[in-house]
Amino acid sequence: MGFPEEAVALVASFEGFRSRPYRDQGGVWTIGYGSTYLLNGKPVTAATPTMSEPMAAALLRNVLVSFWDTIERLVKVPLTDRQGAAVLSLVYNIGESAFSRSTLLKRLNAGDFKGAANEFPKWNLIKGEVSRGLSLRRAKNVICSCPQVK
Repeated sequence: MGFPEEAVALVASFEGFRSRPYRDQGGVWTIGYGSTYLLNGKPVTAATPTMSEPMAAALLRNVLVSFWDTIERLVKVPLTDRQGAAVLSLVYNIGESAFSRSTLLKRLNAGDFKGAANEFPKWNLIKGEVSRGLSLRRAKNVICSCPQVK
């Protein structure tokens, strides 16, 4: 399966666009559509210059393509575009390391799509506290990841 283009719009809709650097709910410097690093590999800081929306969209797509490589390497079962977009949205938030150790990945690779879908809501904490935004995002990911949804 190729890169699910709908993932870019999905993640952008969750993140929202900000042209100036800001601290996210976890306290990490962020810009654009939730990017913590720039195209040159440098981390976002308070001194990072403002970013245009087209530049932020290009940065988001670049990061998602990188995470897609991770998913293609780790996920051993075929995914629909919607399932791929849901998983990619999650990996964008939690990172490769957490995803590679997750029960969600184990269930996906066992072909247990319902079990994998049930794991999404568990990824809704920021610094040990339930995040309403992440809870809503994970609920949308579950809808996207259900096998019967094409």
